[in-house]
Order: sequence, then structure tokens, then C-alpha cells
Amino acid sequence: MILKEFFLSPAIFDKEYCTNDKSIHLIHLFRNIQNNGFLLSLNNQEWYNNVSRLIYELKNSYLIQTFKNLADRKKIEYCKESGIKPQNEKDWLNIAKGIDSEEKIDFIFATNSSLVDGIECHILDELLGELGDRCSKPADIKCLKNSENLEKIFQNVLRYARKVQIIDPFFYIDEKKSLDSLLIMAESVGKNVVSNIAVKPRIIVNCYYKKDKFFDGITTKWENILKEIMANKGVMIEIIVWNSRDFSDRHERYLLTDKIGIKSGAGFDILDNQDSNFSTISSEDSDKLRKIFDPNYPQKDSGLTKKYTIKIR
Repeated sequence: MILKEFFLSPAIFDKEYCTNDKSIHLIHLFRNIQNNGFLLSLNNQEWYNNVSRLIYELKNSYLIQTFKNLADRKKIEYCKESGIKPQNEKDWLNIAKGIDSEEKIDFIFATNSSLVDGIECHILDELLGELGDRCSKPADIKCLKNSENLEKIFQNVLRYARKVQIIDPFFYIDEKKSLDSLLIMAESVGKNVVSNIAVKPRIIVNCYYKKDKFFDGITTKWENILKEIMANKGVMIEIIVWNSRDFSDRHERYLLTDKIGIKSGAGFDILDNQDSNFSTISSEDSDKLRKIFDPNYPQKDSGLTKKYTIKIR
């Protein structure tokens, strides 16, 4: 799938195990995770707190910074409490095994690959070979844009998201192909978020002002559609309509979350007989797009003029 999930046993970061060579492996792995996936913190923040302490004890400034970058980029996701109070590495791996049995963890790393039966573990030295290529290779999948395939993509990309931006000039929610896609997104967004704060996920649709599309009553129709979705799915949705020829001429369409960005050559609406390539984009490109499509960003720089905002309060 597009985004990969990683779990690393805290024992990996123990100063007796984490030699200079292993620290280098970790730095490269963290940099790959920043663009292509998530690092899982088991037992909510317990894993994160343990690993943070161990990393700082290593006194490796590069490792400390790359780990901090993951946290700053919201690439560390907190999993619910397991009921197990881990005392050793085996306990941590058994917690991971429980999660893996319900929802596959792509890569699990430990100090020993055979500590726990029934779970595939890797050691850091394997990153020198084919495993390193698998972990670092950006996802690029091609598939039909039917509801089944898009549901898999959205569940993978949106489950840890609190905020989603659709950047697709012709994503008009009164059309079934776009509405059905939006409904799947609304069902998928924030599904795995663990938080003590009850905040509804937010979806923002950025589309293009096409003169013959905006007939009398279209905005009222969109408002009614949004009200129904928000009432049934528990999400906040708004639509920003932009007036710019450059926007309509863009070939790529984007789906940005507060954590990651992906692109599609043929959009994110549902068309059973059309295929598209879906792939991740860099953190830098994601940040650039967020800035361009920020209504508060100086429009003289972005080249976009905001025409309408449709938002239900």
C-alpha cells in the first residue's frame, strides 16, 4: 500500500545494543519514514516516552534530530493501550503481535528476529540488503479508480489524519463520482486517531470556478449535501472554489493530510473504467501546496483568487 507502518522495539535504542553503525541505520530509516510512512508508538505514549529517553542517552545529535523531525512532522502515531505493561522486549513484541493480527504492521524491528513466534521481525543490519530498498522505495501504485481500490487507498492514507485537503479542480460534490469518493473519505479519516480531545476531522475540497458549472442554486445544493454528510459521518467539511486558469490546467491532483501528501494523475473521483497512478510526494512539496492553497496566503504570489467558500457552521 502507499504508506508503510513501522514498529521498532525500544531495546534497539539501548546504548549496549545501539552501536554507531546501528545509529546510522536508524537515521536513514527515520528519514525514509518521514516521506513514506508512520512510526507506531504502542501503549499510547509509553513507547514514545521510553524511546525518547533512550535516544537522548545515546547522545547522538543526528539521531536525536531525525527522531525529533518525525515527531514534529506528526509521523509518530499513538496506538491504544493494550492492557499489557511491558517489562522487556518480548512484551513489546507481543503487543505489536496483537496489533499486527488485526491490522498488518509492514515492518517490525527488534534486536533478535526470533524472539516471538508468529510475527515477522527484522534486525537493523538487514537494511543493508533488499529490506533497505523495500523500506525506502516510495510507493507508486497503478489501479482502476473504482470504489474498492479508492477505499483501500483512503483507509491507508487517512486513518491517522485530522485534516484532509483535496486539491482537484473538477471535484464537484453534486456529481456522483465525486460525492461517492467524498463519502469514503469521510468514513476513513481519523479512524485510528488516539486522542483525549474530541475534535472532529476536517476535510477541505479545493476546486475550480468553472463558469457554466456555477448556475443559480448550486451553492445551496452543495450546502445541503455537506449538511447530510456531516450529520451522518461526524466530520467537518468545507469547499473553497478558486478562480485560476493555471489551477484547471494542472495535470496532477493531490490529497494532503496534516501528515502526508499523495498525488494522482487522474484525480480522486470514482470512475470504474479509468486507472491512475497514486504515489507519495515529499514533505517539502506538501508544505508548498498547503501554502499555495491557504486562503490567507497572499494571492498575488499564489496566482489563485478565492471565489467562494462553502462552510457549514
